[in-house]
Amino acid sequence: MSSCLTWLLLLSTLFGGDLALASPVAGLVNGSFETGDLTGWTRSAFFDSEGDDPNIGGPSFSTFLAAKTAAIARDDTNGVETTQASAFAGYSTSYAPRTSLPIAPADGKYLAFVSDLAETDAFASPELTGSSIYQTFTLPANAKSLGFSLRLLSNESAGNFNTNNAFGGLALSQGVKILRQYNIDLDSHSALNQHVTTDAVAGGFQHSTQWLDASFDVSELAGKTVTVTAYVSGYGSTEGDKYGDGSGHSETRVLIDNLRIIVSPDP
Repeated sequence: MSSCLTWLLLLSTLFGGDLALASPVAGLVNGSFETGDLTGWTRSAFFDSEGDDPNIGGPSFSTFLAAKTAAIARDDTNGVETTQASAFAGYSTSYAPRTSLPIAPADGKYLAFVSDLAETDAFASPELTGSSIYQTFTLPANAKSLGFSLRLLSNESAGNFNTNNAFGGLALSQGVKILRQYNIDLDSHSALNQHVTTDAVAGGFQHSTQWLDASFDVSELAGKTVTVTAYVSGYGSTEGDKYGDGSGHSETRVLIDNLRIIVSPDP
């Protein structure tokens, strides 16, 4: 087997069979989701039937990918909306606030979200081990940084990652090599970039962050092909009814907006 084919097969295993075979786009497409949909992005979700959920190894993109390699592909509920106003129905809303202010996009008219539920009816929905949207593209020769806005929302119990292991974030990779990552979780004592604020009610969720504006330095990657992935991971270690009482699951989702490439000015 040629080295080129081996590389493609490895990428296909990690990213669900689509990423390795797709031609890279010259420049980021639909980074603020102003098409009103996920044009330019690939959706992906998985469930690890062996129960090896991503609390093994800590909340990071590498842990997310490790869980994905042995997992079963699942449908996802990821999408684009004009405002974030509520969680999906079911157990997720049992502990959600009765009233909360909707969340507006960080930029423009639309934002994207990635959810850890496989169906919009959380009473019936299996909770996913992981879910993501990703895009492979070529950075311009004068690329300086990749900016983005993220927000994590959860109706899980915030506090201890070992028992409440939902997390999410954004990562930049090249093939199987993780180049940059920005992670958010529910545990204020972890070493991650950010954490939700307990009982910071927003968008139909009990715990949330504000919009977090951050960036990756990509100056050394200018002209290279990279993949950007927005991801979320829930418990995902039991399929079907989480509590055995028809109550379904508590949802965690990541909001994404305003991905943009910042370039160096012409000399």
